[in-house]
Amino acid sequence: RGTPRASCRALLRRPPPATPREAALAKLWRAAATDALRDAVEDTSQFRSYDALLAGYSWDVALTQRGLSCAFSGYDDRLDSFAVNGLEALIARRRRFSDALFARVKDSLERDLERELTATPPAARAAAALGRLLEPNKFDPADQLAALKTLSKRDVENYVVAPPSRVDVLVSGNLDARRATALADAVADVAQASPAADVYAPRLRLCPTAADADLLAPTVLSLRSPNADETNVASLVHFHAGAGRRARVAALALAAVVEPLFYESLRTQQQLGYLVQAAPRNKEGSAGLVFLVQSGTAPDARFLTERIEDFLRAPLRLDDFDSTKKGLLDNLLEKPTSLAALTSRFWDEIQATTFDYDRRQKDAAILSQLTRDDIAAFYDTYFRGPDRRPLVIEVDRLALDRADSDRRTVVTDVPAFAATLPLAPALLDLEDLDDDLSTSPSL
Repeated sequence: RGTPRASCRALLRRPPPATPREAALAKLWRAAATDALRDAVEDTSQFRSYDALLAGYSWDVALTQRGLSCAFSGYDDRLDSFAVNGLEALIARRRRFSDALFARVKDSLERDLERELTATPPAARAAAALGRLLEPNKFDPADQLAALKTLSKRDVENYVVAPPSRVDVLVSGNLDARRATALADAVADVAQASPAADVYAPRLRLCPTAADADLLAPTVLSLRSPNADETNVASLVHFHAGAGRRARVAALALAAVVEPLFYESLRTQQQLGYLVQAAPRNKEGSAGLVFLVQSGTAPDARFLTERIEDFLRAPLRLDDFDSTKKGLLDNLLEKPTSLAALTSRFWDEIQATTFDYDRRQKDAAILSQLTRDDIAAFYDTYFRGPDRRPLVIEVDRLALDRADSDRRTVVTDVPAFAATLPLAPALLDLEDLDDDLSTSPSL
């Protein structure tokens, strides 16, 4: 308490990996580079990360859909050199690694991917499949693991962090404007952005509309748990719910209304499973809602899907909407309790290139105007109307033998199916959408 500290975050914008091999190589490079810089023997750069960690400084690097994200924090007196030297060391070309370090990090990454393949619970497996389907440049861990096994130390040592198309830097803490600006400029100089390159903008995929008279009439992604001892099954139902600020706020309000009702029906009354959730899924400007159930007592995942459909067919209860809306408003307007929390909000906007620093206040203003009739119209449009876009992901036990009815199109090849889906508009094209909730187009 009272210690003068500061932080520096930098995003080196570059496209995400385009193949499982590129994804595996990027992960292996990150693991090897970060381990080497944290090792007192391996680190021969000016960064001297091991000594810095002992002195109270910290750093981290992550691979995101938008590029390479780095964070440096510690005492303000030497943060400038710590961040600059750290970034220089991270993106150094043709870094050399010892055989022992490379073997260690590759084995660790292989084990992580193997655990993801075999030990992931059905509900988490369904959620991961949803991400791979709707978000381009996400790959199955099996494909990444197969690619990883072929990678050599030379592959990693020759890995080049390509010049970013743009560098965004956020400095916060006990630094005046002059020092903060100088630090941001120094970090940008190290990254050596290439302005000629296009800035990558992630875009979500959209599922087909359900023109069938049945409420879901879905295309079903049918998965099996690879673990023969797995006793649970899971069903995930996702609805696209429009795009833009008003759709996002309405989806947030609707999720808050239906979540306790969904839990009460499927968990408390029907006792289908210990994991019962209804939650918003708002990404890249597109709104969505997810219903998820995992059960050890259901005969199969199809049974859970049918129970979710029964819930959706029932009349929408909005008796508690006013109190629910008040709780959401209080949450949106709650001020951050720390500089770190405020900085995280700003950084989210910077990474998305939306720079909407008053987002929560604007969302609250829209939410305050929403009525029960608005939410009912929103629900009818995106969850019951002819333009609804439901997606069902079912994860069954390995040995289950099940026949599917004609009304379900079962897909087992996620990449092939995903390649047929259209892309939603980019986030920046959606930020100013303010359509009437009952007529907003199903983008």
